[in-house]
Amino acid sequence: MSMNRTSFDPFYQGWELFNRFMCGGFVGRRFYTRKERIEQLEKMKQQLQQELAGIQELIEDLKKKEVG
Repeated sequence: MSMNRTSFDPFYQGWELFNRFMCGGFVGRRFYTRKERIEQLEKMKQQLQQELAGIQELIEDLKKKEVG
């Protein structure tokens, strides 16, 4: 964690800790291969499509309740 910050900010320090963990642990920066990056993007795409489907269902439900 960054020790040069003058004030204690638990949100910032928690976020920085999370970012370090997600970037391959505490051993330093990790660069992903093209294949790994494609896999990550495909997973993200699938998650976003599922979220979009859920949002569309909510919109349809709200429209049905509005009419009914």
